[in-house]
Amino acid sequence: MTISSRVDLIIERVVTARYNPEHHDSGPARLAWRGSGGRGALRPRPGHRIDPGPPGFDWRSPAPEDRPELAAPDQFIPEVPGWQDRSLYIAREGRIAFYHYDFYSQALAKIERGHSLDLEDVRKMLETGLVDRQELLYRFEQIEPRLHQHPAIDPVSFRHALEELVVGG
Repeated sequence: MTISSRVDLIIERVVTARYNPEHHDSGPARLAWRGSGGRGALRPRPGHRIDPGPPGFDWRSPAPEDRPELAAPDQFIPEVPGWQDRSLYIAREGRIAFYHYDFYSQALAKIERGHSLDLEDVRKMLETGLVDRQELLYRFEQIEPRLHQHPAIDPVSFRHALEELVVGG
């Protein structure tokens, strides 16, 4: 399944789900990008929520790789300032707008996690120009003073992995 068909599938599932208008009036959802063909992530804008759907509705797809994750980079690393302004518009379905979650936030979260598939995604983001090397370093420096708020993160290892990808490419 292609990236665009995965995004379409996630949008379709979101649009067909039951929504509480109090929580969803034109609230955008942010979609994570998976350059190497994995599943996307879905997250409502802060202050909004996704209802589980009508009785019998199942977010899960028969294929695990097609299931959206209800997660975002700022659940794993400190929030990168300005992420909302850098989130790229995908589409609007009725009152719901869909955006790619800020690619710099995604790249940093993937680097911190360090899985080979994640690091390959970041390499592709760099190669295709979705993220700029210098800007990625700058965004890391913005969150570096707050890394202590995430005890599972080793700031030295995180910086080393970032520099290895950005400088060593």
